[in-house]
Amino acid sequence: MILSETIRAMTAQHIKEGGIVIGQCLTAVGWVQNTVPSEPEYRHGIKELPMTDIAGAGFAVGAALLKPTILILRFQSFLWLNASPIVNYAAKCRSVWGVDCPLFVRAIASEGCGPIHSGYHDGIFDGVDGLLVSRPRTPRQFAKLFDLWNREKNPVICSEHRSDYNNEDRQL
Repeated sequence: MILSETIRAMTAQHIKEGGIVIGQCLTAVGWVQNTVPSEPEYRHGIKELPMTDIAGAGFAVGAALLKPTILILRFQSFLWLNASPIVNYAAKCRSVWGVDCPLFVRAIASEGCGPIHSGYHDGIFDGVDGLLVSRPRTPRQFAKLFDLWNREKNPVICSEHRSDYNNEDRQL
């Protein structure tokens, strides 16, 4: 199984268990590089956001206070615009208010998308208390991170790169 198939299968299971997936253009052609389940039985768990670019994390943090939530940022550069609710609320929920905020942010990096939507932007989150930043490149690494998130219920930034979606565990 390749990485995109693993992410899709784990996302489908997440929705089956009552979780939701939030983001912009999730159901557009390609279903975010074939990582979002497109079958009709999962549509109830997929919430499309308006093209606001900076409000997604605020919506997702609020949703995560009610149920485990995956936020998909199609371009990792949007991490900069969404940093405030992730750092100042999601990451501090447990230590300040004693409340879990099970938010899993999938931030997708790429190359060749112009000067803004290219490269990795996850470094700004390294060292933020209460927030795990991980860069899985294989199905096994992603599954391990997703399982940890499901157990711990702490917010996670999952830094992905489009070029890794065809990786298998034996490739790395």
